[in-house]
Parts: sequence; C-alpha cells; structure tokens
Amino acid sequence: MYEDSSPGAPTPTSVAVAPDVVLPAARVDDAVLRASLDAIVSIDPHGVVLEFNPAAERMFGYSREEAIGADMAELIIPAAERDAHRRGLQRLLDGRPARILEQRVELDAQHADGTIFPVELAITRLAGDGPTALYTGFVRDLTDHTRAERERHERIARQALVVALGQTALTGVAPDEL
Repeated sequence: MYEDSSPGAPTPTSVAVAPDVVLPAARVDDAVLRASLDAIVSIDPHGVVLEFNPAAERMFGYSREEAIGADMAELIIPAAERDAHRRGLQRLLDGRPARILEQRVELDAQHADGTIFPVELAITRLAGDGPTALYTGFVRDLTDHTRAERERHERIARQALVVALGQTALTGVAPDEL
C-alpha cells in the first residue's frame, strides 16, 4: 500500500480535505456526526447511550446531555418493545448471533413527549464483541414517508372507485356483476 510521507500528507489519523489541508480524522468524524440528517445513537453493550447527535436530539426530543449515560431503551424505545430490545442485547452479550445488525429494519420509536413514530434503523457493531462491544444506530424518521404512502394508497382506492362508478353508470351493471 502506498503511503505518502511528505509533509502535510494524510496519515491514518488524519484526512486530506483539500490540497495542502489535512485535518485530524477525529475532527472530520465529529463534523460528519454533527452534520448528519439521520439520527446517530451509539450505545455500549448494556444499552447505555454514548453518543447522541444533533439529528437525534431533534428526532427524539432529548438534549445530548440528557441522553448521554441514559438507558437508550427508556429514552427512545416504546414501552411495549423494551423487553425485546433488552433480550437482543443480552443475546449479543452471551455471544449468540445478532438478529438485526448490519441490515435496515423498520420499527417504531418514541419521542420524549411519548409520541410513537415509524423509523428505519440500521445498527452496526463499531468495535468489540460481547461485553466490549459498541453499537451505533442510524435512524431515519419515516413519518412523512408513511403518510405519503398512505395518501397514495387512498388516492388509488378513490380512483378505482371512480372507475367502478363510471362503469356502472355506462353499463348499468355493477362492477362485481361483470
């Protein structure tokens, strides 16, 4: 692998962002975390929140200060789903296979005000296994998407009804009698 050792060249702990401009990788990582449109929530293997980006603050209604160190399940998982979440964490602690890591799933989440809303979630294991693992969830609010899909289905159903009524008016026979 080629490594540029000239002065000002990127290193494994830095990133070139422009000619002759090299930033520490941690600064770039922090900028990406802060700029993300998706909520990013990192937890330890016991579900304690380690990171909670600005998008997570907006999505869930908790400040970063309130979230860091808190039990994630109590903050953002609906009460009816918390036991399943905790069983999943225990499964990982026990070294058993993960069920939802490294894939996108649609689930419900909970806002600080108690509102339940649909989300798309992708969870990755950042480091370690079992008791040393760190996990990060990338969360996208699907409320608007779900509403648009429902409206689209309602529109299609209305259009089908109009067509059926038109057929009835033209033929004098109900669509189910054709």
